[in-house]
Amino acid sequence: MKRCHLLTLLLGLAPCSVLAHTSDDPLLFGLNIGQFEWNDQDQLTVSGDLWAGWDLRKFWLKFDLEHARGDLQEVELQALYSVAVSPYWELLAGLRHDARPQPTNTWGALGLAGVAPYFIDTELKLFVGESGAVALQLAFGYELNLTQNWSLSPALELDLHGQNDSETGVGSGLGELTAGLRLGYEIRPDLIPYVGVEYWKVFGKSANFARAAGDETADIAWIAGLSFWF
Repeated sequence: MKRCHLLTLLLGLAPCSVLAHTSDDPLLFGLNIGQFEWNDQDQLTVSGDLWAGWDLRKFWLKFDLEHARGDLQEVELQALYSVAVSPYWELLAGLRHDARPQPTNTWGALGLAGVAPYFIDTELKLFVGESGAVALQLAFGYELNLTQNWSLSPALELDLHGQNDSETGVGSGLGELTAGLRLGYEIRPDLIPYVGVEYWKVFGKSANFARAAGDETADIAWIAGLSFWF
C-alpha cells in the first residue's frame, strides 16, 4: 500500500507532520498504519509504525498485532533507531519484544531498509535472542499503479531461524512464508481501502511443531482493510 516511503521522507515530500519550521532540518513525526485488515477467518491484523526524527535520523516504534478467537494471538513490538546511509537506504538498530504468543521473548535487532532496484521496498532484519537464538526476517513489497487511483501491491515475507525451539514452535531453517496481493483504491493520498488475498505456509521442523500442536501448516485467506497515515 502507498505510504511514506524512505526516499520521499528523506526529501521531505511525504504527507508528514512538521513540529518546527525554524531549522533547515526540522523535527518531524508521523503515524503509518500499513495494514488495518480483516480476513475471512475472522482475524484482525493491525500493523504499522510511529516515528519521530529528522531527515537522516529517526526513532521508530513498529507494531504488529493479530486478534482472533476473542484473544490477542500475536503482539510484536520493535523500538528502533535509523540512520540514512544513502538516499535509498537506512540502517536500523534496536530491540524487538514478542509479548504473544507465550513465552515472551526479547531480541536485539539490526537491519537494513530501503528501496531496491525496480522500486522494490526491501527490509532485512537480523534478530539475536536472550539465549543466543538467531532469526532472520526478509520482507519485500512493490506497488504497481494501474490508474491514477488504483494500485496493485504484491508482498512477500520470509522468516528463518538458526535453531529449533519447541516452546515457541519454530524450527531451524526456513520457518514461514507469507505472500499477499492487495488491490487498493486511493480515496486520498493518506487513505486507501483495499481487498486482497494472502497465502502462508510453514516449513520443515516448524511444520512438524505445528502438526504436533494440531495447527494448520498452510492456508489462504481473503482480506479487506485500510491503509492510512497522519
